[in-house]
Amino acid sequence: MAFVAVEVVYGLVADSLAIFFLVLALRRLSLPVGWVIVYAWCPVLLKEAYCSLSVDAFVLPALAFLVWCFASGRRLLAGSALALCGGLRFALLALLPVCAR
Repeated sequence: MAFVAVEVVYGLVADSLAIFFLVLALRRLSLPVGWVIVYAWCPVLLKEAYCSLSVDAFVLPALAFLVWCFASGRRLLAGSALALCGGLRFALLALLPVCAR
């Protein structure tokens, strides 16, 4: 029972961080902040973050951080965010050419 509680807490933390960085990125890009609801209500996200504690639940905040870094023009920090994403999920290193521009 305690493991389930830890799963839920980690899911909430990861999801909250992702939503926070997405809101920051949407504001920076002058897009409607309400679009974050599309992300927050995604059933796949809910299943991954709260039911199975997949590593993908921790990749999403890192990707949202990467989007915010690009939106705010912080290229060096974006490289660090990409390294974090690559450490969590190797396939995300395919974004490397985007960061190199």
